Amino acid sequence: ANDKRRKKYLGQIPKRQANLLLEQACSEERSRKLGLRVESPLFQSATRGPLFKEYASEYLTEYRHDFPKTYGKVKASMVHLVDGFGDLRLDAGEQKWADAWKKYKVRRLAEIMPSTLQGEWMTLRKSLKSAVPSKIPNSPLGNLEFGMKVQQNKIHCFRKPELIALYGASDPLFAATWQFVANTGLRRGEIVMQRKAYVGREEVQILNDPEDNLETKTGKSRIVPLSDAAQDARERVLFYNPDGADFFPQFRDKSDWSKKFAEVRRLAEVDRGTLHGLRHTFISYLVNDLREPLPVVQELAGHAKVETTMRYIHVLPDHHKRAVQNLNL
Repeated sequence: ANDKRRKKYLGQIPKRQANLLLEQACSEERSRKLGLRVESPLFQSATRGPLFKEYASEYLTEYRHDFPKTYGKVKASMVHLVDGFGDLRLDAGEQKWADAWKKYKVRRLAEIMPSTLQGEWMTLRKSLKSAVPSKIPNSPLGNLEFGMKVQQNKIHCFRKPELIALYGASDPLFAATWQFVANTGLRRGEIVMQRKAYVGREEVQILNDPEDNLETKTGKSRIVPLSDAAQDARERVLFYNPDGADFFPQFRDKSDWSKKFAEVRRLAEVDRGTLHGLRHTFISYLVNDLREPLPVVQELAGHAKVETTMRYIHVLPDHHKRAVQNLNL
């Protein structure tokens, strides 16, 4: 009688699915009587979760709508995550996910810095957490820690001799590219999207226009006037990169820009520094050497807050000497 009542309220669904749901209900009822929680193997196989690569596409679509400013960074991380976890189902269980993460971590640490891996870890955890409860009851990585202490590396501010060495170790196009970035403070994402139409003789426009696939980190446009050095670099970039609408040479992936810069730095025998360091150098030089007001530098850098600009200012040993050399009390 109880079985008939259960079937009656299952609605118009296929007989096989109805039988599976009925078996689950009976199994749960037996489990409650025994004080246990045992789910039906048949029910588990009928409700297997999606593959991570299937869910990743859905997650990125929603993420782009909710967080357009950081979408590019998350998408770049997700490319590698799908490569490592794409064929794993969301409901594969904590142990399988933990094992997969351990293998992924070993492989990626041979390619990237721990801080970059930590970013991928955070993206993976957040995506799985977003699948709760619509796809899975609990995140399979909810109880797992990153397992590494990541020391945040201080960004190196380049000195002029180091910049000259970097330009000299590059081919003509990239020498001009690095010099233009050092004299304008462009972010890596702004380098990727910059178009020739917005790089004039006297200024570069960094536009925020999502409808035209142009987005800045703060969601605001800005204009950076070009110094003589920046104008010279602009002419050389246009000369060596005459084709297409993009101002700079293009890579398959945004991260390839950082790899290219690291390769040149090693050739130049410069001990440390990253592509982002060119932006730090631009900001720090304007404040420390040219003594420009912080609000002006903030606008040129495209920072929402002046406190952010202050974090980009590097104090070097010779600054201490210069500060007191005219002191006569």
